[in-house]
Amino acid sequence: MSKFILVLFLVFSSLAVASQSFAQAITPAVEVSQMVNINTADASILADRLNGVGLARAAAIVRYREQHGAFGSVDELTLVEGIGAAILANNRHLLTVE
Repeated sequence: MSKFILVLFLVFSSLAVASQSFAQAITPAVEVSQMVNINTADASILADRLNGVGLARAAAIVRYREQHGAFGSVDELTLVEGIGAAILANNRHLLTVE
């Protein structure tokens, strides 16, 4: 019985390590220098670094920030007209408000 428990432990441990490695493999690694602070970036940086964000959307982000103040979280980006859940999801790994 103790061998069976040991085998189960080893199998589950292996699965946990494998799933963690898989999650790391599919999550894009982004260096801190590539992160985009949506509270400080100008329109050209936003348009250049964010997927699906051109100059018009980038200008809307800056305009929203100027009118409403700093973003409290990355999720608040969807309050900007033209920025939906899909754009946020495609760029979340790049965004910060720090």
